[in-house]
Amino acid sequence: MRQQQSSGSALASAALGIGAVVCAFTWLPLAIICGALAIVLAVLARGEIRRGAGRIGGERMATAGLVLGIVALALVTIICVLLISFMSRNFP
Repeated sequence: MRQQQSSGSALASAALGIGAVVCAFTWLPLAIICGALAIVLAVLARGEIRRGAGRIGGERMATAGLVLGIVALALVTIICVLLISFMSRNFP
């Protein structure tokens, strides 16, 4: 029996999702870019996996990339809102 090949887009999505979550606490612009790319690649990978009819794996990696991308963008939004509210209170 032949081993199932994993989707490269799913792997890239998971890696970008992890990077986006890390960057959400360090460098916000990069987190936005990585998070958006993770979401796009995850959606593309899931379609590729479904069309592959069992020959292509990586559904869980694609889902992880999608979730991490969404979490990263949510973190960026929360951090930006907190920064804006903090700065507006300290500066007249």
